[in-house]
Amino acid sequence: MVAGLKSRHPDLRLRRSDALDRSRASLGSWFKQTFLLCAVPQRPVLSIQDGASSHVSVPLIRSALANDVILHCLPSKTTHITQQLDVAAYHKQLKQQKSFDLKETVSTWFAFLVAAYELLYGVRIVIQGDVTAMNKNRCSLIVMNHPTRLDWLFYFAVQARYASLRRLKICLKNELRHIPGVGWAMQAAKFLFLHRKWSSDRERIVEYLSHFNSLTYAPQLLFFPEGTDFRSLSRQRSKEYAEKNSLNDYDHVLHPRTLGFTALVGHMKQYNKLDQIVDVTVAYPENVMQRETDLITGNIPRVIVFKIDCFDIDTVPTDNDGLLSRWIEDRWRIKEDFLKEFYCYRDYNAQNGYSDEQNLEIEMDLKVYLIGALVFWSMLSMCTLYWLVFFPWFRLCFLWSVPVCIIVSTVIGFDNLFTILTPLPDTK
Repeated sequence: MVAGLKSRHPDLRLRRSDALDRSRASLGSWFKQTFLLCAVPQRPVLSIQDGASSHVSVPLIRSALANDVILHCLPSKTTHITQQLDVAAYHKQLKQQKSFDLKETVSTWFAFLVAAYELLYGVRIVIQGDVTAMNKNRCSLIVMNHPTRLDWLFYFAVQARYASLRRLKICLKNELRHIPGVGWAMQAAKFLFLHRKWSSDRERIVEYLSHFNSLTYAPQLLFFPEGTDFRSLSRQRSKEYAEKNSLNDYDHVLHPRTLGFTALVGHMKQYNKLDQIVDVTVAYPENVMQRETDLITGNIPRVIVFKIDCFDIDTVPTDNDGLLSRWIEDRWRIKEDFLKEFYCYRDYNAQNGYSDEQNLEIEMDLKVYLIGALVFWSMLSMCTLYWLVFFPWFRLCFLWSVPVCIIVSTVIGFDNLFTILTPLPDTK
């Protein structure tokens, strides 16, 4: 295609830059270090780009004005139609966008949950470490300690800021898939449900990851190597395991189960081109929420601290299961040391690799997104309630949908149903 364009337009200059991290905080540096170097020296220069908010930032606009670059922003997420080069290159992918896909709906639901505990309940999220390596488009395995049953819910706040809610998938125990409403939504979101028995889980993991491979989709999978949340019973089992294997006993984390972790790393490398491992440590310095009912009573954490460490897959010993097991065990030892020091000094600094200006911009973008999700789902909920009260036919349909959903969840599974409804990419 490029050769054909050049033959018809000899003066045409085409440049290709490295893959861009689409977090808005990095756009200014990308514009200076990549775009301006690739652009022709004559001025002014016209830059035609997608008008999505993630593609435009204040530093980028300032650099464009200073360097006599005209930014022409097409309507958000329409360049696959309005920009002819994109039409020529991605017409096959455009057909796939018409397929039955719930990723956008699910991601706005996740954003609604973040809005609920950040904007309505006033939960303060503190993120430390280095988040600059996190990327919306990279395939990632996210490992995290598990002090409460709802750590995954609060981790949405990190993904909403620096990675992708659309790509986020979570490993959960299989019993949760059949919870009415919530469990069905988790199935539809294609979460990975495990029996915690290797004989059955291995086949399930391979099937799950190979499906994403067939869709050329890069998941960002959240996994809890500890296997269960931090309670008195699990704490005692971890202590017995440490004594049996001559390991140090931990006060703030459980010893990780290495078999599931090494298997996931190996299969994600094989099927999904795993790019990085994101090591997340979560701490609740003021109060801890252990039960789902605490969401209703308002007994939720006032402050949640996340420490992020990102590792490119090339820096992790993934070719040897023994070394990889030792690597994750070392990471958990580091978690224990960090948490022990954190709970002693309660350091709430928010140094995360970005400047104060960049973090402010990220927070402003996030607030707009969260407010939009909050308004959308609140209006939808109120409309649904209104229809249930005043329209008998809708109430009847709603009541009939409950047993239908139970049957689908039990017999087929919403995850399998949407897999069937999602066509494979056209490889011709």
